[in-house]
Amino acid sequence: MRRVLVGMAALLLAMAIASAQRDAGLTEGDLAPDFALEATDGRTIRLSDLTRRHVVILVFWHRT
Repeated sequence: MRRVLVGMAALLLAMAIASAQRDAGLTEGDLAPDFALEATDGRTIRLSDLTRRHVVILVFWHRT
């Protein structure tokens, strides 16, 4: 009986993992979605405002 319950639980878990949808997100070459951030002087800067006048390169890094 215990083997049946463990087997059913494993099957249920496998089905849940297999059916979970993953967000594809952005891939290389995709346009970044528009967003707004507050600058150090309090102004709000939107990505769309910058891309109208300049080439914009976004760099994200992690600092520990």
